[in-house]
Amino acid sequence: MTDTSNPTKQPQMIALDATGRLVYRADAEGNYVPDFSHAGYMGAGVALPQVPTKVALRPGDGDDSARIQAAIDEVSRLPRDREGFRGAVLLERGHYTLDQPIAIRDGGVVLRGEGQNEDGTVLFGRGVITEQRRQDGT
Repeated sequence: MTDTSNPTKQPQMIALDATGRLVYRADAEGNYVPDFSHAGYMGAGVALPQVPTKVALRPGDGDDSARIQAAIDEVSRLPRDREGFRGAVLLERGHYTLDQPIAIRDGGVVLRGEGQNEDGTVLFGRGVITEQRRQDGT
């Protein structure tokens, strides 16, 4: 186990190389800091496309799962544009409760929220996750 009692003895798991780029190194036990710099749309570094909103929803009272799923399904039935997008479902700012899983089963559909943190769009899943739901991806 790595000694964490003295931070000066800690391995340099992330350092700058001679060109100023980050270098990720494993410690003696093989632990490393994951590099997520390529995570995101098209591997990051690409601006998000401006997909037009086709359906906008506001938070409801109680379970919002069926309404969100119906909006996704509605947009899924639309034809694709030249870039391959059908449209976006916008979940306006607020808290949405999900008692059931939602799924985007067709390409070209964007699910978008508004804002950041607790003041933005927040999805709160409160359904029970069973082993079967995990295995079939829902």
